Amino acid sequence: MANPVFHERTKHIELDCHVVRDAYKEGFIAPSHICSSSQTANLFTKVLSLKNFGSLLSKLRLVSMVPQSHLWGAVEYHAQQQQVAAMVTELELKVEDEDMFDAG
Repeated sequence: MANPVFHERTKHIELDCHVVRDAYKEGFIAPSHICSSSQTANLFTKVLSLKNFGSLLSKLRLVSMVPQSHLWGAVEYHAQQQQVAAMVTELELKVEDEDMFDAG
């Protein structure tokens, strides 16, 4: 025997094949064709269009791949950015008002 470890692995695969074949013959299982675009394993192994990626991701029932804490951090960051933008606008208006008084 050339590689005993590999032989042990293939032995298990051969047993699995026999179990599945026997279950099929006895009518316990009925294999059916699933087209490649519906294989959820493709999500992890293939380059997919955004539509196919979203479809397969929904089959796994994953709502978000971003942890909730990061999501809240993004919301807080966005709120802070809006506050900063409002303060900048307010300062720009004050500068414009001061320029108007200086010119007159």
